[in-house]
Amino acid sequence: MKTLIKKIPPYLPLPKGGKYLSLAKSETRLYERGKGRFFKNDALLMCSLVLTKQREAGLNMKNSGITLIELMVVISIIAILAIALGFSFVGWQGRYKVERTTKELYTDLMDARARAVTRNRAYFADFLSGITYRIIEDTNDNGAIDGGDAATPKSVEYTMTIGTTGVEPPITFNFDKRGISSPERTICMFTTVDPDYDCIVISQTRMNMGKIINQANQCNAANCNAK
Repeated sequence: MKTLIKKIPPYLPLPKGGKYLSLAKSETRLYERGKGRFFKNDALLMCSLVLTKQREAGLNMKNSGITLIELMVVISIIAILAIALGFSFVGWQGRYKVERTTKELYTDLMDARARAVTRNRAYFADFLSGITYRIIEDTNDNGAIDGGDAATPKSVEYTMTIGTTGVEPPITFNFDKRGISSPERTICMFTTVDPDYDCIVISQTRMNMGKIINQANQCNAANCNAK
């Protein structure tokens, strides 16, 4: 009668680490044939298989690492992503600045119109140059800009173009006591960053921000897609 060997589970711990080594089906047939028990000769064969697997696993763990080529590939990918993100950030920053400038100018013009109505007093938006303007309250009610009026100076980062024929400042927008504005003009900021808002259409009763349709065309209402 063959000597029975102690029952062995179908997995054994590796010499290093906390994981277990699972035997392949072809190597556990002896275990299955014995229905959970190994006989002497079968157990010797099983121990040999297990020791071989453990040695191979330990060798693979020692030989694992990163080659110089793999490291160079990773560094190259990181460099490409950094350059791409840098260009993307610069473009986003430019668009943001143009949109912010357009919205600030639009807010100042709308505020001047609202104050003219609520205070029953004329207001002016006086554009002194392509990058500076001022909001003026007609404090002495004489209908003109003079030294007795209160002025708030403003400046922008991008050059403004005003008018259908490319008329450069100085130009003054008047807002009377009813909120009616004159003259009717379009203010544009021609750039290469493709922002969502870079123009303002000013009519007698309305003001709308928009996006320039064609950067090579003139600054007019037809070239500003009001939103």
